[in-house]
Amino acid sequence: MTRNLICAVLTGLAFSTARAGVPEPAGSGGRTGPVCAAPPPSPASEVPGEWTVLVFMNGKNNLESYGLADLNEMETAGSTDKVNIVAELGRSKANDTSDGDWKGARRFLVQKDADPDKVTSPVLAELPDADMGDWRHLADFIAWGKDRFPARHYMLIVWDHGDGWKGRAPAARGISTDDETGHSISTGQLGLALERTGRLDLFGMDACIMQMAEVAWTARNTADYILASEEVVPNEGQRYDLFFAGLAGNPALTAEELGRHAVKVYADHYEALKRSGTMSLIRAEALPKFAALLDEWTDTVILKQERMAVHESRGRVQQFWYDDNIDIYHLIQLTNKAPYLSKTVAEKGAALLGLMDKELVVSNRRIGGQYANAHGLAIYMPKEWQDPAYNSLDWAAATKWEKFCAWMLGKFLSPSNSPYRKATPP
Repeated sequence: MTRNLICAVLTGLAFSTARAGVPEPAGSGGRTGPVCAAPPPSPASEVPGEWTVLVFMNGKNNLESYGLADLNEMETAGSTDKVNIVAELGRSKANDTSDGDWKGARRFLVQKDADPDKVTSPVLAELPDADMGDWRHLADFIAWGKDRFPARHYMLIVWDHGDGWKGRAPAARGISTDDETGHSISTGQLGLALERTGRLDLFGMDACIMQMAEVAWTARNTADYILASEEVVPNEGQRYDLFFAGLAGNPALTAEELGRHAVKVYADHYEALKRSGTMSLIRAEALPKFAALLDEWTDTVILKQERMAVHESRGRVQQFWYDDNIDIYHLIQLTNKAPYLSKTVAEKGAALLGLMDKELVVSNRRIGGQYANAHGLAIYMPKEWQDPAYNSLDWAAATKWEKFCAWMLGKFLSPSNSPYRKATPP
C-alpha cells in the first residue's frame, strides 16, 4: 500500500497523500522542543568528511513503523570516517509500540549494527515536544547537523507523506505531516527552511508526488540537484541499506553520481518486485531557463491561438495520483505532434524539450507501463477548476503558468491586467 493510499484508508477520504490539512496558527507552525544536551563531538566529527547525509524522518503519523524499518536499514551500512548519516526520527503516541515505544523525536548518528529490529545508534538529542510539521524545526535540524558533522558535501532527505505543491486539501500541506500538532510544511515554508540553512549538494524527498516544477522552484537557489518522484512512493520508500552501502563504498561520488545512484537503487528494487512508480533527478541550475522557455511557449500558444491543440494534448497526457498533476514534457511532446500546429509554437516546444533532455532532467526511471510517458518533472494543470491557493506559490508569481492555465480553462483576464494582451479569446 502506498504512502498516500494508507492515509485514505485510515481517514475514509477518497484521496490522501499528506492528509487534509488542519489550518496552522498565524505566524506559527507549532513549537519546537528544546534540544537536550548532547555529548561533545568526537574527534572524527571535527574533521570534515566527504559527505554528511541528513535524513528528516517524520514518523509522527501512520508511517511510524516504516520510519523505524528505514532507520534500521540505514544501520546495515552505518556511518564511516568519510560519510556521516545523521537522522532525526519522530514517533507518535498512537501507532507503533516496538523498539521501546519512545515518543517525541530523537537525533541519531547512524552506526552500523547487525540487528534488523532494534535501533542501536547513539542518541545525540531528545526532543519530546518537537513539531515535525514546523518548517523552523526542519531548518534547526539541518543547521544542527551541518554544524555537528561538517563535510565537503551535504545531502538532505525529507522523509514522510508528500502532497506535491499542495494537493486538494483546504490548506496548503506540502510535506511532513505531524498528526499530533496537525501541522505540515507547505511548499513555501519548505523553501524558507532551505534558504535559512545554506547550500545543499543534493536535496531528496522520499515522499509522494514531490517532483513537481512548483516544489523544485523553491529549492533552485539552495540545492544543486533535486531527487524525488512524480508519482506516489510506496510506504517502504527508498532502499536505504543499498543506497548507503553504495555511498560508503565510494564516498568520492559527486552529487550527480549519488543522485543517479539513488534513482537506480529505488527503481531497480521496485522493478524487481513488479511494483510501479517513478523516480528522477533534476539539475536545479537549469530551472530558471526552463521557466523562461515555458513562458515563451505559453506566450506563443496564446498568440497563435493554439488552445485546441493543447486542450487535446491535455486529454491524453501522462497524469499522476492527482489527475491535475501532469508530465510537462509529455504535454509539450503531444502538442508538437498536433496536425497543422503553428511552426512558431512547434519551435518553442522543441526548444523546451531540448532543454529538459540535455540540461534539466539528469536521470529518470519509469517503473511499470502506466508511466511510459513520465519524463521526470510534473506540473499542475487543472482540468476543470483552478485552485486559488496556487496563486500564493513563488512559481506562480515568477512565471506565467498560472495565467496560462486560467486561459486554458476559459477564465480570461481583462485587457488591462493580462500579460497576454495580444491574445484574443477564442
